Amino acid sequence: MSTRLLWTALLVAATAGQSRADVPGGPRGCVPTDVTKALQNYFEQSRQQSERLQRLYKTMSTRGKDDLHASLESEDQEQRLMAAYVAGDRGLPWYKEFMAMLTDPVDVVRQSARRGLIILSFLAMNPDEVSTVDPAGKTRQPSAVVDQNLCAPVDFGPPSGASLSAQRKAIAQWIEWWAETRPVLGRGNGQQRFPTEFDADAELRHLSAPFLKADSDRRKELAAQYRDAEGSGYSEVLAVAIAQSSEDSKDELREALGVRMTRVTDETLRRRLDDRLPEVRRAALLALVRRENKAHVSRMTELLRDADPAVWQAAHAGLCQLSGQDFGPKADATRDERAQAVSRWDKWWRAKGTGGK
Repeated sequence: MSTRLLWTALLVAATAGQSRADVPGGPRGCVPTDVTKALQNYFEQSRQQSERLQRLYKTMSTRGKDDLHASLESEDQEQRLMAAYVAGDRGLPWYKEFMAMLTDPVDVVRQSARRGLIILSFLAMNPDEVSTVDPAGKTRQPSAVVDQNLCAPVDFGPPSGASLSAQRKAIAQWIEWWAETRPVLGRGNGQQRFPTEFDADAELRHLSAPFLKADSDRRKELAAQYRDAEGSGYSEVLAVAIAQSSEDSKDELREALGVRMTRVTDETLRRRLDDRLPEVRRAALLALVRRENKAHVSRMTELLRDADPAVWQAAHAGLCQLSGQDFGPKADATRDERAQAVSRWDKWWRAKGTGGK
């Protein structure tokens, strides 16, 4: 059986009677080719196996969520494989289950779970694309026009054939990413929905409210609790609380946020330099400076243009500390003066052969 015919057969939606041409590679082709190739090679081992998997796909596609979820832990490897595959097609928000499957003893099962995580990351960063999948298993045709500005999904692996240590590293990276993303599940008609910026802001304002109402002692207790709690959502709550607090109340909250930043990787800190919350950008920058990390000084320099004075002033202090130089700007600099300072810093870093993005 040819590859084309096999994939067509596998991806027939039993409840709708039509195939989804974008599914082998996930919504909008978001799944990397090495993942689909690993699965494809397994499906094509023999005609008998291909036919069996076709039937299994059809069966899985008609199962309810509870039955499908139970199949993720089946003793039968093909049941686990296809349950993860179909759950990925449906965009079911089972990222924790998929992550647990990344150390499955069967490589192709790991790749099916990895595929599901990639699809969920794509949907998390492109919320409007959630409408192209259906958690009930019914197909929905994607819109004819594909937005070329869609955000690419993340993929931390593990690649096919990865060692156990590589599998565990991949899980750690996925856990950290999902802790930052914080998907909101189970709203409306039961379909998962990831938060828009407005939804997230409303939630954060609600969670940060106790800081504004508390007395000094209680604020210290809350700061300590949020400092030590797991999940980057607490970092965001602290950032919002800082922005809403008076100047004399910011220091203890900034200290708590700074401690949280010591527990994440350099890669995560780099992403946080682009965070939408100014206090998170500031804290990430200062954390990189404390580590004497010069890999991202180009982006740090660009933060001298930041609209928030706390951010660009921290960027100035950090650049001075990393370089031993001071090319400005002054504390009361205008926008044009800050732009001139960016040019001076860029010129100096290029001369030193240091930069990054």
